[in-house]
Amino acid sequence: MRAFLLLLLVGGCGPDPNPLAPAPAPSERYARALAEAGLDSTRLGRAWVEAEVAVLDEPVALDLPASPGLTADAGAVAAAGWRIDLRRGEVLAVEVAPALADSARVFVDLFAADSSGARLGGWEVAVDTLRVERFAERDEAVVLVVRAELLAEGAVAVAVQTDPSLAFPVAGVDQDAIRSRWGAARDGGARSHEGIDIFADRGTPVVASAAGRVSRVQETPIGGRVVWLQTDLGSLYYAHLDRQLVEPGARVAVGDTLGDVGNTGNAAATPPHLHFGIYGRGGAVDPEPFVVGRRPAPRTRGE
Repeated sequence: MRAFLLLLLVGGCGPDPNPLAPAPAPSERYARALAEAGLDSTRLGRAWVEAEVAVLDEPVALDLPASPGLTADAGAVAAAGWRIDLRRGEVLAVEVAPALADSARVFVDLFAADSSGARLGGWEVAVDTLRVERFAERDEAVVLVVRAELLAEGAVAVAVQTDPSLAFPVAGVDQDAIRSRWGAARDGGARSHEGIDIFADRGTPVVASAAGRVSRVQETPIGGRVVWLQTDLGSLYYAHLDRQLVEPGARVAVGDTLGDVGNTGNAAATPPHLHFGIYGRGGAVDPEPFVVGRRPAPRTRGE
């Protein structure tokens, strides 16, 4: 039955009537093929088309990282929608791996969760693992919609996490070394912390989180010995360095050493640490989502 349905759908997929319009997503082409084959008036065909609207109206909130998954049965429509809240600087990473009989297809769509409901992208996958990534240029919410084609049977594994868009700025440590975060009170509440503090031993290398050009190397009363790195994502600010190991105008690659962790400037009374900040067109932004991903915890031995 499914092979017959597939022949109908393939035979019904004609050229796009408007070649100047944006290419339709695979799920849109599939819905159009259902209509051309007259299958959109059947119970299952109508349910498949309507499933998109249904899951967009009431998506399930997803806390990351997550592995929600999907089960497909030939007598029902397998569809799910998940709302994902992203922070500026994160990279949404979605992997969809079907294990469906007869290499049935899975359609994956990403929509804006705002009032526009715009489709941000559409893909299909059958026997491989599909990986979809989206960089969050601002705080935003998206809806991930996953649907198996009609009469599909089996399971669809879905894994969702976020990856950092920048490399971690202190070598040899990770997010556990962050002990003061964005927005923390400073000077008795007179100002707030415009960055994150990453604690490490004095002399630990401080590295370029992105490729760019060193725009300033200076010493200031607050930041002490600082380095400014101009990148495509904005100006990266490295403060309280023990040593500065680059010159203004130098071009650096990801991971190149800019200096060493210290406690210069107004950090003289604190343990050595790097103050790391990001300044975009609108001013300072929280750098943590840029350098820390929401990923599954590493498996420990014996699990």
